Amino acid sequence: MKKIFCVGDSWSHGYGVDQSKTWPAILNNYECFDVVNIGQSGSSNFAIADNVTKILKLDTTIDTIIVGWSGVTRYRHKGNDIDFSYAKNIELRDNFFKKKKLIDIENDFLGLNQQINELCKEQNVNLVKFSVFGDFKYLWDDFYTEDSFLEYL
Repeated sequence: MKKIFCVGDSWSHGYGVDQSKTWPAILNNYECFDVVNIGQSGSSNFAIADNVTKILKLDTTIDTIIVGWSGVTRYRHKGNDIDFSYAKNIELRDNFFKKKKLIDIENDFLGLNQQINELCKEQNVNLVKFSVFGDFKYLWDDFYTEDSFLEYL
């Protein structure tokens, strides 16, 4: 049986969806897979990368990790999840992104992707990544699915 960990934000967690109908739960219906969903609604990209690091340190029996990203611009700052398009504290978001250049945001995202790639390679774990919305395709590496999650649906 193949052990698969699904990591990401609300799209992996299944926010607002009966847990038996999330895509990781549907994948788990196949008898050859043992799927663990550790997606967390509102996760920043840094939290997603941290989760991958943690599970690879805790479990050496993982065959595959599937990472879902819903945006290049997702950050955790001063205990708050912020994005270009959403933040509970709009002033905090505006001040944070006022100091960020697009190249810095892209480099942060690329660095997190590289970190995950290297960890999976070191531990001989298969890696699949997808973008929920299909944005910033020029930043995708060879581990990304050809289509975004929304294009697939």
